[in-house]
Formats: sequence, C-alpha cells, structure tokens
Amino acid sequence: MNIVKNDRTIALKVDSYAMALGYQEMGELNLLISMEMDHLEWEAHKIIEGLLKRVNEYI
Repeated sequence: MNIVKNDRTIALKVDSYAMALGYQEMGELNLLISMEMDHLEWEAHKIIEGLLKRVNEYI
C-alpha cells in the first residue's frame, strides 16, 4: 500500500496484488460459509422430517 499525496488530498493506493489476495481470502471465507449453511440446511431438513414422522404416528 502506498500513500499518494497531491496538493489537496492524501489518499491510500492499494496495489493490485494486495487486492487480489484480499478477494481470494474473501472468496475462501464465502465458500466456507456456504458449505456450513448447506450443512445446516440438511440438518434442518432431517429435523423437520423426523418431527413430521412423529406427528403422523400420533394421527
């Protein structure tokens, strides 16, 4: 990251390699979150199916 200075503003300029690393890390994190959400969705389906079977036994 470089500091770019002109007559009025001071701004931070992020190089493309640092941006690529950041996007890669965000992508890996999003993939991990997606996989965990998929797992939780399957667990919820199993629980709901189990509850429906129990309810049908009582009817």
